[in-house]
Amino acid sequence: MIVVLGGGIIGLMIGWRLRKRGVAVHVVEARQAGQQASWAAAGMLTPSVEVPPSHEKLLSLCHQSLSLYPHYLQELSQDSGLQIAIEQTGVLLVAMNRDELFYLYHRYGHVKGQWLDGAEIRALEPFLSPTVVGGIHIPNEGHIDNRQLIVALKQAFLTLGGQLTEGNSASEVIVEKGRIAAVQLKDGACLQADYVINCCGAWASLVGPLPPHVIPINGQIITMSMHDRPLLSHLVRTSDVYLVPKQNGTMRIGATSEEVGFEPIVTAGGVQQLLEEASRVLPAIASYRWNEVRAALRPQTPDGLPVVGQTAIEGYYHACGHGRHGILLAPITAYQLVEEILCQPNATVTS
Repeated sequence: MIVVLGGGIIGLMIGWRLRKRGVAVHVVEARQAGQQASWAAAGMLTPSVEVPPSHEKLLSLCHQSLSLYPHYLQELSQDSGLQIAIEQTGVLLVAMNRDELFYLYHRYGHVKGQWLDGAEIRALEPFLSPTVVGGIHIPNEGHIDNRQLIVALKQAFLTLGGQLTEGNSASEVIVEKGRIAAVQLKDGACLQADYVINCCGAWASLVGPLPPHVIPINGQIITMSMHDRPLLSHLVRTSDVYLVPKQNGTMRIGATSEEVGFEPIVTAGGVQQLLEEASRVLPAIASYRWNEVRAALRPQTPDGLPVVGQTAIEGYYHACGHGRHGILLAPITAYQLVEEILCQPNATVTS
């Protein structure tokens, strides 16, 4: 039996891939599976935009993971009965003044995209502010409906016979003679385990032995209802905000970044900041209806790289610390970890 602690996008993706290999898996989620950072995210699949070129290892991981998505989505559709597709809308990086244009040259000069002046950008997106002076069009990146993805992963995992416990968490990860033996849950249940994987996201440092160095970063994100009046067709990003139009008639606007501890919070200042920046690039957004505002905790590591792999305790693994890239990095994380566990010469998993 493999016990996965944490039922966000990473835990569910790993659980699903393990079940496809016939392994007995029990996912334990302290709250409701997939309803924290994975649900609040905008679902961006934009490695060249989100990762600086100096972070070569992370950038490589992101591109590898993106290449896995089409195959994974095809299999996920078969297992869940739900169709999930990447929305390859393309990305527009825009500048509102000369300083921001200089920032684009400095930050995104490496990106394989087309540089456009303000008039050319507004030809693609007529509702953008007339003060846009230029930017970059990246046609081959986009986003995914992360909420539909979560629903599909949960459905596929359960359909294949995975076990899911929600509203419970580990009180102790039991180690005997240097090897994983069991997980004691807070409700008193004890799960015998051959392997345990810590996928607890922002809370990973509070779980089990050898806690990873992960800190919670609060991110606030707004969802607006576009209804029958979509103002954007591309994912638009400035130096301070992103706007992501979804096929379901909503737009995600995000996201703030604050250290506030382990309780996600929505603040008036955070919402005001996002709305001001969004209105600056897309003034007509004022006509949209308010849908929701959420806060969630991103699991951040000091070097920005996720912590994935076996620890010094035999049978105990980490898969956490994905920061703002959890949706993008879920496929490569699941692939690497499942192969690492199951391809060992002496790997044995009991049901």
